[in-house]
Amino acid sequence: MSKRLVSVIIPVYNVEQYIDRCIDSICRQTYKNIEIIIVNDGSTDNSSKILDAYADKDSRIRVLNKLNGGLSSARNLGIKKCNGEYVFFVDGDDFIADNLIEHFLIVAERTDADYVCSESFSFVDGDDDKAQKIINRMGHDSPKYRIADRKEALLRLFYQKPSFTGAYLKLYRKNLFDNIEFPEARYFEDLATTYKFMQAANVIAFVKDKYYAYRIRSNSIMNQKFNERKMDCIWISKQMEQDFLYADESIKNAVFCSIFRINRIIYAQTPFQSDYSKKIYVYISKYRKSVIKNRNVNVYERILALMSYGGEGFFRSVLLTFSAIKKMKMRISVMRWG
Repeated sequence: MSKRLVSVIIPVYNVEQYIDRCIDSICRQTYKNIEIIIVNDGSTDNSSKILDAYADKDSRIRVLNKLNGGLSSARNLGIKKCNGEYVFFVDGDDFIADNLIEHFLIVAERTDADYVCSESFSFVDGDDDKAQKIINRMGHDSPKYRIADRKEALLRLFYQKPSFTGAYLKLYRKNLFDNIEFPEARYFEDLATTYKFMQAANVIAFVKDKYYAYRIRSNSIMNQKFNERKMDCIWISKQMEQDFLYADESIKNAVFCSIFRINRIIYAQTPFQSDYSKKIYVYISKYRKSVIKNRNVNVYERILALMSYGGEGFFRSVLLTFSAIKKMKMRISVMRWG
């Protein structure tokens, strides 16, 4: 195996209670030729002191301090300052299996992939130790993977088979960022760029096992109460409509499913019968028929699309109920694996 430099970029904002586990998991990597670039995005808690202490202990760590500009601006700065041939992102409240970089790099070299991705293991905040054991156990053997062409990769993305929308979970060849950057001051920045990376990559590889522990926090961006910026669901919907205007029918149908999913997630958070909810419901109504008819869409999503015909109030109740069930199943899953 070669000694290619891999840049691990960690955007950090007020994650003092989580950042130790995150950095420790990266410093423990079995593949040692890494640089760890931590972008402190204007944290107001003790994150900055913690980062400086780590930088003093490990020469591979560089801390970049900046004014708060959001997740995308932190990632973009990290990309500009990194030196690796490959790039991997880890969010500051998540952590990874000890051999993630080694296994992803093995896959990249065997397949000449520009883009290696996987699915995360999601866990509810507080189940850290169990999640760490699970991802280390899952990735213990040699990496299992398959190569996909662009069309298959896009279909997997939009149908969430599996779910890997986030900018994390992926090993990027750095030249993919020559013409793509994360949109700043926007929600849904991950989805807005993931499909563009897939379109730009010559070879895409999917790793089967889950090496990345993704924390579900009650105060995470997507779980916070509604604010006006979440209306970016309309922005990303319009962008996807435009970008795939001339795509073949199978891709379009997958895009319609993704647009429906994005809007129903945010719809459940909007004030009932507000102007915001009415604008979002337009997109739900526009694409629900396509979702119901599409047998490639999972049963869960098709049922939700069907329930949307019951009216706004009924649909909101269904979404909240399904969300509670999903969180309960996630907690049970961690208990079962642990």
